Formats: sequence, C-alpha cells, structure tokens
Amino acid sequence: AFSGQIMSNEDSFDIYMIAGEKDICLLRHFLTSYELFFHSKGKIYLWIWQEHEYLLRSTQLPQNLVLLFKDDVPELVEDDFRNQMYLKLTAHKYVASDWFWMPDADFLITSSLRKDDFFSGEKPYWFYCDWRKVPENKWRQGSEKFVGHKIPQQFLDQPQYVLSKKALKNLSNNYDLRKILTEDYLAADQVIYGFYAYKNFNA
Repeated sequence: AFSGQIMSNEDSFDIYMIAGEKDICLLRHFLTSYELFFHSKGKIYLWIWQEHEYLLRSTQLPQNLVLLFKDDVPELVEDDFRNQMYLKLTAHKYVASDWFWMPDADFLITSSLRKDDFFSGEKPYWFYCDWRKVPENKWRQGSEKFVGHKIPQQFLDQPQYVLSKKALKNLSNNYDLRKILTEDYLAADQVIYGFYAYKNFNA
C-alpha cells in the first residue's frame, strides 16, 4: 500500500463516475447502496450520454447527484473507452473536494462506509503490484509512452481509487491529456495518475 499527499481539513468527499449505456442498470444498484450506506458528505458527479438519461431517470436518484453530459465535451471520440479514461484524468475540472473516490458502476456498498475508511491517518490507501504478476502488462507500454518514463509498478491495481484533485490538475498542466483520445497506443488512466502522483507527490 502507498500513502500519498496529506489530506486537508476539508471534510467533503466527492464521488466521480463515468457510465455507458450498459452500466446504467448496475449503476442504479450502486446509487441505492450509496444512499443506504455512504455517510460522508459530498456530491456524486456522473458522466453519461444525454440519450441515456431516460434510463437513469427511471429510478429515484440521490439529491446530491450532478449529471454531466459527454455530449458537452467536443473533443471526445467514438471510442467510449478512451473517452472514459480522458474524463477520469480531467476530473479536477469538476469535483469540489480535495480528495474524491472514483468507483466503477458495478460497485456495491454493503455496509457503513465513510471517508475515513479510505485513509490511513491523513493519507489515502494506495495499492500497486509488480508488472510480472498481472495480465494488464499490455497497458505498460502505452502508459510509458504517454508519461515519457519507465513505470516500475502497476499503480492503483486494486479498485480503491481515491484521487487527489491537486495531483490531477498538476498532471494536466504538464501533459496533453487529449493524447489519450488520439494516439495509436493505449494507455491506462490509473497507471498514468498513479505513477505521476507517486513520482511528484510522495510524502
């Protein structure tokens, strides 16, 4: 586990998600579990295509849900997987909290959960592993091309994805994130973020 940048006194803890059409059904279950078991204040920022909004509106939604439409981001491409990675790496433009959680649509909260559960003291839990032990080694080459460095481990290999708004903003100031959408190689957003935060914000 890796502990990064020190947490500020700000108590808010946002959630940031990107969903496709196939995710909507699972997402509704996540939102229900969120209402039942998540106890830290903040907003849920959710990206969808506008044409799928009716699928989401068929269920009761949290009052703190903020819908964001992919249609409003002109640089997005036909490949929605690349779009997802790009939107994750630009989350700092939208979230309000210093730290935020980025769960997948198929997550389900089954017991009481608070911001403190994601942190060891004032620092968030991180997980990483050796590249030789995972099938995702294919993501390494593209991610290394993007950052221009060798990446020694697969960062954020487990889904406790707690990210720093400050680190993401710094990343975007130093790299052209649109390359995620346009380059032939395929990089991994969590590996890029994990390496950059580890290299530049390791306390």
